[in-house]
Amino acid sequence: CSAARLRLLARALGVHLSANAAVSTIVACEFAAVTTPFGSGSMPTHVLLLSRRGLSAGRTIAVMAMDRVMDLIFFATALPFAFAGYGLDSGHGDLPRWGAIAGTLLLTGLCLLYALVRHHRFLVVHLGRAITLIPWLKTKRRRLARLFIQFHNSMRLLFKMGRGPLVVLYILCMSHWLIRYSILPVLLWTAGHGVPWSYLFIVQGLALFIGQLSMLPGGGGGVELALSMLLHPYLTPAFTAAALLGWRFVTFHWSLLAGAPVFLWLMGRRPATAIINATPMD
Repeated sequence: CSAARLRLLARALGVHLSANAAVSTIVACEFAAVTTPFGSGSMPTHVLLLSRRGLSAGRTIAVMAMDRVMDLIFFATALPFAFAGYGLDSGHGDLPRWGAIAGTLLLTGLCLLYALVRHHRFLVVHLGRAITLIPWLKTKRRRLARLFIQFHNSMRLLFKMGRGPLVVLYILCMSHWLIRYSILPVLLWTAGHGVPWSYLFIVQGLALFIGQLSMLPGGGGGVELALSMLLHPYLTPAFTAAALLGWRFVTFHWSLLAGAPVFLWLMGRRPATAIINATPMD
């Protein structure tokens, strides 16, 4: 699903990515994300690998931003329903309030992104003035301005993809997250433990967020501790440990095992010749 999203977004910017190139890029970027704090290695890996395929840094950032927009839309829709569903099932009256807070934060992020695209000229002017106050950034002022303009123009093209491609993009996004967040429910269901799916959806997101705050690669330790505490009302400690082992293998350790050779192979390759359809935005 992630590779298909990447191919669709790259095609909207005039760059053709083969299925193999898209899958290998996603696998390598997943490896870079889980081995760095806050997933900070994902962005530079995307920029490096996609630049070899003909996407400039500004276009790559736009592709990733559009990807995140779809993620925000999905979670802004799914989280309130999950909180409300669990609140109705379990009688926790304060859960809808937390769902409203989570939805508000996500919608705020969407509004900020819209404002960024809408009022980019105002931001560029003030950003340029701020850069002049930092001596070592003065020489990079034009390059940063060009990067931002490329990003803005790419976002405009992506938002003009048309209804059909945008719907397909959102379906791929929704499929990705539903499959990813269904791994733990399936593991528990096969073992005969009936934990509400809405509760598992919430606690997985919360555990992954807490793991990011630990500043350890992949949230190591923090994710396991948070999820074991949140599953304690439903599962025994022994079965919680077994379920966490299976869940983390699929969502974390597999990214390390499968991603490491692909990451090293792509980093060791010479840049390939890009197949680019000319676009006027640069």
